[in-house]
Parts: sequence; structure tokens; C-alpha cells
Amino acid sequence: MKRWKFILVYLYLTNNLLAAVVSKEELLLEIGKLNSLTPLEYVTKAERVQDMYDQYIDFQKRVCTEEFSNKVFSQKESDENQKDCLRKLRELEIDYTEKSYTARKNYLEYLHAERLKELKRIHDEAISALKKQKD
Repeated sequence: MKRWKFILVYLYLTNNLLAAVVSKEELLLEIGKLNSLTPLEYVTKAERVQDMYDQYIDFQKRVCTEEFSNKVFSQKESDENQKDCLRKLRELEIDYTEKSYTARKNYLEYLHAERLKELKRIHDEAISALKKQKD
């Protein structure tokens, strides 16, 4: 009886973990959208993509290390599969890093431009006020 409970709990947790993880296609689609985010969308959407990315990477690392695997491979096949899996995961991490960098850079450039506009407005008001005092 205890063994069945353990198996049921394991299956329940594994299925819930699998359901919570986004698919690679969904993640790639969301990562691809990062570069086209408007500055106003950046804060909320980039954070959501980061959460999706973190969940996916964590899960895939477990898959690559065969934590979830019940397949029986020879040690050599297992090592080759693990290296290939980790290589593909690293490629995804590089792609995400590049695109999130570009999106963040665009956002920061937007913020910088807005602050410069505000600085210019304050400067113009101060100069105008000073010139009025002279007269």
C-alpha cells in the first residue's frame, strides 16, 4: 500500500511539474517577441518571459541530467545524449541572453531619452524664469 502511495505522489508531482513548464516552441516565440516590445510593455512582459525561461531551463537541466528519465542507455550513449542536450540548452541560453540584452538596452535608451527631454524642459523653464527676472 505504501508503495502505491509513493508511486501516485510521484506521478502527481511529475505531471504537475510537466504541466507548469512551457513548451520550447512557446518559449522561443516569446523570446522572439522581446526585440519588438515597446518600452511601455517591456517591464511586465520581459519579467513574464524571464519566469518562463527560468522554469524551462530548470526543467530541461533536470531532463538533460536524466533526473526524470526512466530510459536505460549504455553509459556511453547516456553521456553523449546528456552532452547533446546540454549543448542545445546552452544555445537557447545564448539566444535568450542576446535578445533580452537588446530588449533591455532599447528600454534603457527609451528611459534615457525621456529623462533628457525632462532635463531639457527644466533647463528651458529655468532659463526663461531667469530672463524674466532680469527685465
